[in-house]
Amino acid sequence: MPHSCNKLRQSSQFYAIFSLSLYSALAASSFTVEVITIGFVGSSSSSSLSYTGPGIDSAVEAARRMYRDTFDITHTMLMNPDWMDCQTVSHNCDDMVAKYFYRRTRLPNMTALIIPGCTDAALLNKLAAQWDVLLLTGAVTDPVIHDKRLTPTWISTTPLNYISVVSLYVTLLERYRWSTVHIVGDLAASPFYSATAGALSDALSRMPPGRYQILLRWINSAAAKDFSQVVLDEFRRRSRVFLFFGHAASLKTLLCIAASKNMTDGDFVSGIKNMISSLSCDR
Repeated sequence: MPHSCNKLRQSSQFYAIFSLSLYSALAASSFTVEVITIGFVGSSSSSSLSYTGPGIDSAVEAARRMYRDTFDITHTMLMNPDWMDCQTVSHNCDDMVAKYFYRRTRLPNMTALIIPGCTDAALLNKLAAQWDVLLLTGAVTDPVIHDKRLTPTWISTTPLNYISVVSLYVTLLERYRWSTVHIVGDLAASPFYSATAGALSDALSRMPPGRYQILLRWINSAAAKDFSQVVLDEFRRRSRVFLFFGHAASLKTLLCIAASKNMTDGDFVSGIKNMISSLSCDR
Protein backbone atom coordinates (compact mmCIF):
# COMPACT_ATOMS: atom_id res chain seq x y z
CA MET A 1 0.00 0.00 0.00
CA PRO A 2 2.91 2.48 -0.45
CA HIS A 3 0.95 4.58 -2.96
CA SER A 4 -2.06 4.94 -0.66
CA CYS A 5 0.17 5.70 2.33
CA ASN A 6 2.00 8.38 0.41
CA LYS A 7 -1.32 9.93 -0.59
CA LEU A 8 -2.52 9.94 3.00
CA ARG A 9 0.73 11.52 4.18
CA GLN A 10 0.57 14.10 1.42
CA SER A 11 -3.06 14.93 2.17
CA SER A 12 -2.31 15.26 5.87
CA GLN A 13 0.02 18.13 5.00
CA PHE A 14 -3.18 20.11 4.43
CA TYR A 15 -3.52 20.26 8.19
CA ALA A 16 -0.24 22.00 8.92
CA ILE A 17 -0.59 24.67 6.24
CA PHE A 18 -4.30 25.17 6.88
CA SER A 19 -3.73 25.60 10.62
CA LEU A 20 -1.03 28.22 10.09
CA SER A 21 -3.32 30.24 7.82
CA LEU A 22 -5.86 30.60 10.61
CA TYR A 23 -3.77 32.47 13.14
CA SER A 24 -3.92 35.77 11.28
CA ALA A 25 -7.72 35.64 11.15
CA LEU A 26 -8.80 34.31 14.55
CA ALA A 27 -10.44 36.86 16.81
CA ALA A 28 -12.87 35.06 19.12
CA SER A 29 -14.00 31.61 20.21
CA SER A 30 -17.08 31.97 17.99
CA PHE A 31 -14.91 32.17 14.89
CA THR A 32 -16.27 29.80 12.24
CA VAL A 33 -14.42 28.13 9.37
CA GLU A 34 -15.90 26.19 6.47
CA VAL A 35 -13.79 23.86 4.38
CA ILE A 36 -15.21 23.14 0.93
CA THR A 37 -13.97 20.14 -1.05
CA ILE A 38 -14.98 19.16 -4.57
CA GLY A 39 -13.89 16.08 -6.51
CA PHE A 40 -14.81 12.71 -7.91
CA VAL A 41 -14.50 9.08 -6.86
CA GLY A 42 -13.06 6.12 -8.72
CA SER A 43 -9.65 4.95 -9.82
CA SER A 44 -9.10 6.99 -12.99
CA SER A 45 -6.59 9.33 -11.31
CA SER A 46 -4.49 9.62 -8.18
CA SER A 47 -6.33 12.87 -7.41
CA SER A 48 -9.58 10.95 -6.90
CA LEU A 49 -11.26 11.43 -3.53
CA SER A 50 -11.09 7.64 -3.21
CA TYR A 51 -7.38 8.15 -2.51
CA THR A 52 -7.17 11.68 -1.12
CA GLY A 53 -10.49 12.03 0.72
CA PRO A 54 -9.47 10.12 3.88
CA GLY A 55 -6.48 12.41 4.37
CA ILE A 56 -8.61 15.55 4.08
CA ASP A 57 -11.21 14.11 6.47
CA SER A 58 -8.51 13.20 8.98
CA ALA A 59 -7.01 16.69 8.80
CA VAL A 60 -10.38 18.35 9.44
CA GLU A 61 -11.08 16.04 12.40
CA ALA A 62 -7.65 16.75 13.85
CA ALA A 63 -8.24 20.51 13.52
CA ARG A 64 -11.58 20.16 15.29
CA ARG A 65 -9.97 18.37 18.23
CA MET A 66 -6.95 20.61 18.55
CA TYR A 67 -8.72 23.96 18.11
CA ARG A 68 -12.16 23.19 19.56
CA ASP A 69 -11.80 26.08 22.04
CA THR A 70 -10.64 28.49 19.36
CA PHE A 71 -12.89 28.07 16.34
CA ASP A 72 -15.65 25.90 14.93
CA ILE A 73 -14.92 24.07 11.69
CA THR A 74 -17.33 22.48 9.22
CA HIS A 75 -16.52 20.45 6.14
CA THR A 76 -18.72 20.46 3.02
CA MET A 77 -18.12 17.86 0.31
CA LEU A 78 -19.40 18.70 -3.19
CA MET A 79 -19.60 15.83 -5.64
CA ASN A 80 -21.80 14.05 -8.13
CA PRO A 81 -21.97 10.24 -8.29
CA ASP A 82 -21.80 10.46 -12.08
CA TRP A 83 -18.42 12.21 -11.97
CA MET A 84 -15.71 9.61 -12.51
CA ASP A 85 -12.76 11.55 -13.92
CA CYS A 86 -10.92 14.86 -13.98
CA GLN A 87 -12.55 16.10 -17.17
CA THR A 88 -16.08 15.80 -15.82
CA VAL A 89 -15.18 17.63 -12.62
CA SER A 90 -13.43 20.38 -14.58
CA HIS A 91 -16.50 20.93 -16.75
CA ASN A 92 -18.71 21.41 -13.68
CA CYS A 93 -16.54 22.57 -10.78
CA ASP A 94 -16.79 26.35 -11.07
CA ASP A 95 -20.56 26.19 -11.54
CA MET A 96 -21.15 23.86 -8.58
CA VAL A 97 -18.78 25.65 -6.21
CA ALA A 98 -20.10 29.11 -7.13
CA LYS A 99 -23.72 28.05 -6.69
CA TYR A 100 -22.96 26.63 -3.28
CA PHE A 101 -20.84 29.62 -2.26
CA TYR A 102 -23.48 32.21 -3.08
CA ARG A 103 -26.47 30.25 -1.82
CA ARG A 104 -25.18 29.64 1.69
CA THR A 105 -27.58 30.85 4.36
CA ARG A 106 -25.02 30.73 7.18
CA LEU A 107 -21.81 32.53 6.33
CA PRO A 108 -18.60 31.50 8.13
CA ASN A 109 -15.90 33.93 9.16
CA MET A 110 -13.47 32.11 6.91
CA THR A 111 -13.82 29.84 3.88
CA ALA A 112 -11.15 27.53 2.47
CA LEU A 113 -11.25 25.48 -0.71
CA ILE A 114 -9.26 22.33 0.08
CA ILE A 115 -9.21 19.96 -2.87
CA PRO A 116 -7.04 17.18 -4.30
CA GLY A 117 -6.87 19.15 -7.52
CA CYS A 118 -6.84 18.02 -11.12
CA THR A 119 -7.55 20.05 -14.23
CA ASP A 120 -10.13 21.86 -12.09
CA ALA A 121 -7.50 23.65 -10.00
CA ALA A 122 -6.84 26.45 -12.50
CA LEU A 123 -10.56 27.14 -12.80
CA LEU A 124 -11.13 27.18 -9.05
CA ASN A 125 -8.11 29.42 -8.62
CA LYS A 126 -9.97 32.17 -10.49
CA LEU A 127 -12.89 31.92 -8.08
CA ALA A 128 -10.65 31.73 -4.99
CA ALA A 129 -8.66 34.77 -6.11
CA GLN A 130 -11.82 36.79 -6.70
CA TRP A 131 -13.32 35.76 -3.34
CA ASP A 132 -9.99 36.13 -1.51
CA VAL A 133 -10.27 32.65 0.03
CA LEU A 134 -7.58 30.04 0.51
CA LEU A 135 -7.22 27.44 -2.25
CA LEU A 136 -5.18 24.45 -1.10
CA THR A 137 -4.42 21.60 -3.51
CA GLY A 138 -2.73 18.37 -2.51
CA ALA A 139 -2.37 16.37 -5.72
CA VAL A 140 -1.64 18.96 -8.39
CA THR A 141 0.24 22.18 -8.99
CA ASP A 142 0.97 24.42 -11.95
CA PRO A 143 3.85 26.72 -12.98
CA VAL A 144 1.46 29.68 -12.78
CA ILE A 145 1.32 29.21 -9.01
CA HIS A 146 4.62 31.13 -8.79
CA ASP A 147 2.92 34.26 -10.18
CA LYS A 148 1.06 35.59 -7.16
CA ARG A 149 -0.61 38.25 -9.26
CA LEU A 150 -2.62 35.41 -10.81
CA THR A 151 -2.69 33.00 -7.87
CA PRO A 152 -2.78 35.18 -4.74
CA THR A 153 -4.42 32.54 -2.50
CA TRP A 154 -3.35 29.25 -4.11
CA ILE A 155 -1.00 26.95 -2.16
CA SER A 156 0.00 23.42 -3.22
CA THR A 157 1.48 20.72 -1.00
CA THR A 158 2.73 18.49 -3.81
CA PRO A 159 6.18 18.64 -5.42
CA LEU A 160 4.89 16.68 -8.42
CA ASN A 161 4.01 18.50 -11.63
CA TYR A 162 4.51 17.75 -15.27
CA ILE A 163 7.42 20.20 -15.49
CA SER A 164 9.44 18.18 -12.97
CA VAL A 165 8.58 14.93 -14.77
CA VAL A 166 9.68 16.43 -18.09
CA SER A 167 12.98 17.47 -16.51
CA LEU A 168 13.50 13.90 -15.30
CA TYR A 169 13.06 12.46 -18.80
CA VAL A 170 15.23 15.09 -20.46
CA THR A 171 18.01 14.38 -17.96
CA LEU A 172 17.71 10.64 -18.63
CA LEU A 173 17.82 11.09 -22.41
CA GLU A 174 20.81 13.42 -22.17
CA ARG A 175 22.63 11.06 -19.80
CA TYR A 176 22.49 8.13 -22.25
CA ARG A 177 22.62 10.26 -25.42
CA TRP A 178 19.43 8.75 -26.80
CA SER A 179 18.34 10.89 -29.73
CA THR A 180 15.45 9.12 -31.48
CA VAL A 181 12.48 9.13 -29.14
CA HIS A 182 9.01 7.66 -29.62
CA ILE A 183 6.49 9.34 -27.28
CA VAL A 184 2.99 7.95 -26.86
CA GLY A 185 0.26 9.75 -24.91
CA ASP A 186 -3.04 8.06 -24.06
CA LEU A 187 -5.96 10.49 -24.33
CA ALA A 188 -8.15 8.06 -22.38
CA ALA A 189 -5.93 8.49 -19.31
CA SER A 190 -6.04 11.40 -16.87
CA PRO A 191 -5.03 14.81 -18.32
CA PHE A 192 -1.76 14.78 -16.41
CA TYR A 193 -0.37 12.12 -18.76
CA SER A 194 -1.27 13.92 -21.98
CA ALA A 195 0.00 17.23 -20.57
CA THR A 196 3.32 15.59 -19.68
CA ALA A 197 3.67 13.90 -23.08
CA GLY A 198 3.01 17.17 -24.90
CA ALA A 199 5.32 19.17 -22.64
CA LEU A 200 8.14 16.65 -23.12
CA SER A 201 7.77 16.76 -26.89
CA ASP A 202 7.88 20.58 -26.78
CA ALA A 203 10.95 20.57 -24.53
CA LEU A 204 12.88 18.22 -26.83
CA SER A 205 11.84 20.23 -29.88
CA ARG A 206 13.48 23.31 -28.36
CA MET A 207 16.84 21.57 -28.16
CA PRO A 208 19.57 22.43 -30.73
CA PRO A 209 18.59 21.41 -34.28
CA GLY A 210 19.27 17.76 -35.01
CA ARG A 211 19.72 16.78 -31.36
CA TYR A 212 16.48 14.80 -31.20
CA GLN A 213 14.23 13.04 -33.65
CA ILE A 214 10.81 12.92 -32.02
CA LEU A 215 7.63 11.11 -32.91
CA LEU A 216 4.66 12.09 -30.73
CA ARG A 217 1.76 9.69 -31.17
CA TRP A 218 -1.64 10.15 -29.54
CA ILE A 219 -3.83 7.12 -28.88
CA ASN A 220 -7.16 6.47 -27.21
CA SER A 221 -6.99 3.10 -25.48
CA ALA A 222 -10.70 3.22 -24.63
CA ALA A 223 -11.79 3.66 -28.26
CA ALA A 224 -9.13 1.53 -29.99
CA LYS A 225 -8.49 -1.74 -28.16
CA ASP A 226 -5.91 -2.84 -30.78
CA PHE A 227 -3.73 0.25 -30.34
CA SER A 228 -0.75 -1.80 -29.13
CA GLN A 229 -0.11 -3.55 -32.46
CA VAL A 230 -0.07 -0.31 -34.43
CA VAL A 231 2.02 1.58 -31.88
CA LEU A 232 4.62 -1.16 -31.48
CA ASP A 233 5.01 -1.79 -35.21
CA GLU A 234 5.61 1.91 -35.76
CA PHE A 235 8.02 2.04 -32.83
CA ARG A 236 10.07 -0.91 -34.09
CA ARG A 237 10.60 0.80 -37.44
CA ARG A 238 11.61 4.20 -36.10
CA SER A 239 13.24 4.05 -32.68
CA ARG A 240 14.61 2.09 -29.74
CA VAL A 241 13.44 4.46 -26.98
CA PHE A 242 9.75 4.34 -26.11
CA LEU A 243 8.09 6.67 -23.59
CA PHE A 244 4.51 5.86 -22.66
CA PHE A 245 2.20 8.22 -20.76
CA GLY A 246 -1.01 6.50 -19.75
CA HIS A 247 -2.69 4.30 -17.18
CA ALA A 248 -1.19 1.06 -15.91
CA ALA A 249 -3.78 -1.23 -17.54
CA SER A 250 -2.99 0.09 -21.02
CA LEU A 251 0.72 -0.04 -20.30
CA LYS A 252 0.50 -3.68 -19.23
CA THR A 253 -1.35 -4.60 -22.42
CA LEU A 254 1.32 -2.81 -24.44
CA LEU A 255 4.21 -4.56 -22.66
CA CYS A 256 2.64 -8.01 -22.95
CA ILE A 257 2.24 -7.62 -26.70
CA ALA A 258 5.77 -6.22 -26.88
CA ALA A 259 7.01 -9.37 -25.15
CA SER A 260 5.22 -11.53 -27.71
CA LYS A 261 7.09 -9.60 -30.43
CA ASN A 262 10.46 -10.14 -28.70
CA MET A 263 10.74 -6.42 -27.96
CA THR A 264 11.58 -6.79 -24.27
CA ASP A 265 14.93 -8.54 -24.68
CA GLY A 266 17.13 -5.50 -24.05
CA ASP A 267 17.32 -4.05 -27.55
CA PHE A 268 14.57 -1.56 -26.80
CA VAL A 269 14.15 0.92 -23.94
CA SER A 270 10.74 1.63 -22.42
CA GLY A 271 10.09 4.60 -20.16
CA ILE A 272 6.93 4.64 -18.04
CA LYS A 273 5.33 6.79 -15.34
CA ASN A 274 3.12 4.33 -13.52
CA MET A 275 3.13 1.17 -11.44
CA ILE A 276 1.84 -2.23 -12.55
CA SER A 277 0.38 -4.48 -9.86
CA SER A 278 1.36 -7.68 -11.67
CA LEU A 279 3.95 -8.21 -14.39
CA SER A 280 2.41 -11.52 -15.41
CA CYS A 281 0.68 -11.37 -18.80
CA ASP A 282 -1.53 -14.27 -17.72
CA ARG A 283 -3.47 -12.10 -15.25
